[in-house]
Amino acid sequence: MSEVTDVVNTGVSVIHLMANHAGIKTVQGGYANGFPIGYDGTGAFGGSFKQVTKHWKQTSDWWDLTKVDFDFTIGVNWLACISQNGSGHYIDQITPTLEVAYLPVDFTVDVEANFPSHGNKFGSPHDVIAGMPFTLAISVNGVFGQALSWREEKNVVVMGDGTWSWPPDSGTTASC
Repeated sequence: MSEVTDVVNTGVSVIHLMANHAGIKTVQGGYANGFPIGYDGTGAFGGSFKQVTKHWKQTSDWWDLTKVDFDFTIGVNWLACISQNGSGHYIDQITPTLEVAYLPVDFTVDVEANFPSHGNKFGSPHDVIAGMPFTLAISVNGVFGQALSWREEKNVVVMGDGTWSWPPDSGTTASC
């Protein structure tokens, strides 16, 4: 091949190697089941999907080498307001999400959700409200800018009544 073709092919290979990456990993499979111990979901019906998201965005001046620009949103979807045999507020299909609007060429963002094997039981014995506490680990890494990398762990709780907690704030998406 010609030297020009070799240079172009090498340049394309380098760009592919440096492409940004965003990934999500769910420990315990593709999604978590939030039923408490002793509840298997038999006779469960209804429910509606809820979502909570957090937006991470940073912009910097062109001359500030200690910062990089990025823009991504991490979320959690879950099926809430499920009833079992006519009572309770259970949850299922708890799934982390990641949407990347912009990452620098040499950066990656990864989200790992660590779910327990079962949900917790809140409320009264006659009106159970299931809740799932779990940890989201968010990692932003730069290939060339290692000093600009960071990792945060967030303790998140989603509830069967549609409420949630994601420090530093909490709220309600909608009650059943």
